[in-house]
This record gives sequence, structure tokens and C-alpha cells, in this order.
Amino acid sequence: MKSRQALVAMAIFWLAAILAACSSAPDAPAGTYRGTMTSGCAPHDAPSTVIQLASTEGEALVWFNLWPASGMAPPSRVEFDSQHTIGQATYCTAPNTCEPAEWGKVVLETPGRAGDIEGEWTLGLEDGRTVRGRFSAEWLAIQALCG
Repeated sequence: MKSRQALVAMAIFWLAAILAACSSAPDAPAGTYRGTMTSGCAPHDAPSTVIQLASTEGEALVWFNLWPASGMAPPSRVEFDSQHTIGQATYCTAPNTCEPAEWGKVVLETPGRAGDIEGEWTLGLEDGRTVRGRFSAEWLAIQALCG
């Protein structure tokens, strides 16, 4: 009798674990974004790269301020979170409906059509959602004066 109770308890445990794993917030599908890249200033006044992107398919906007020690010349990859504070981002579903990202990743590829920088990004939001997109950004040669 005890082995049957143990089997039932184990089955309930595994079912609960499977349901918990399935109930996490779904990832948003990757979208296509277009925007600009410029030089900027990090929160501590170091030089940074600012990427501002707008969805080509809706109202979503994404903004990055990245300041890795190695800079942001393509090809490159930057990942940031609370332990690696080399960037920050904000994701907006509409112009006035924005939330800061908990973590993020930006990959710059070699320049594409007409010299635009192409790449992809992924953000983790506070509610557990992950949003991502592909982008093409025009480099605007504007030099920010920091410090």
C-alpha cells in the first residue's frame, strides 16, 4: 500500500513541476525594427553607443545605451544585466507605455545594405517576458561630449 502512495505522490510532484514549467510567460515573436545608432554618454559619463529602434510592424520601440570597454564596432556582442552593468534598455509597446529591461543582449553584424548596421537584440522584462527583434540602423556620425 505504501508503494502505491509513493507512486501517486511522485506522479503529483512531476505533474506539478510540468505545469509550473509550462506556465511561464511566453516569449514574444521576433519583430523587425529600423532606427539609428549614435554616440552617447553612459550614466557615469563614459562614452557609449545609443541605439533607438522602432518596429516596422507596429508601435513598439526599443532604446539601448551600451558602454562596453571594447566599444561597439561591428561585429560585436554586448550582454548586460544587474551583474554586468555595461548597458541598459527600455522596451515600449506604445510611445508612452515603456518598461526598463532586466537584462539584454545586442549583436552587431557587419554593415548591410547602404552601410546600415544590422543585428539582433533580446531583452528580458521584469514580468518574465522575453522580447527580441532584428534591426537595421543608420549610423549617425554625431559625437557626444561626455564627462
